[in-house]
Amino acid sequence: FSVIAGFDIVGGSEQKGGVLRVESPAIPNLSLFVWNRFRDGTASDQGGGVFTNSLSFNVFVFNEIQDNTATDVGGGFYADQGSINVLVANEITDNHSDVRGGGLTFHQYSLNYLHANKVKDNNAPIGGGIYFDDDFPIIAVRNHYKGNVATAGPGGGMYDRGLRVTHLRERFSGNSS
Repeated sequence: FSVIAGFDIVGGSEQKGGVLRVESPAIPNLSLFVWNRFRDGTASDQGGGVFTNSLSFNVFVFNEIQDNTATDVGGGFYADQGSINVLVANEITDNHSDVRGGGLTFHQYSLNYLHANKVKDNNAPIGGGIYFDDDFPIIAVRNHYKGNVATAGPGGGMYDRGLRVTHLRERFSGNSS
């Protein structure tokens, strides 16, 4: 079990997870991230700000994920295979992806719950704010998607491939595609 609280984690450049990469090699690990800022990161692949993978169980509460870039997917946050993520009351703002999911991307067998997050002013060609591309259940409740832009395709605020995502009381304003 690990707790990361109250840090301003700035910069970084990696293939995956420009600012933060969370992986658990053999034993599932619980990580709690509270009141942090993950900003100004660059990933040459996925997760410009944060990348989660491989048996990691992560809880993100009251964090800011901002001004990150991924040349592939998940400008601010990328959840990959085998990760379990709970995101509550975070602000995901001003992130960019060159392909899809400017703010967040959920992909390949990750289990996720999102509640009361602000996804604002992110951009990507598809799914400016958030891109759901997952085969496992995702629950999204009372999130606010505002001012996100899909620059070349659908999903200004959100692109949902319609797999297994449950949306409850989501709010959208000022998104465009």
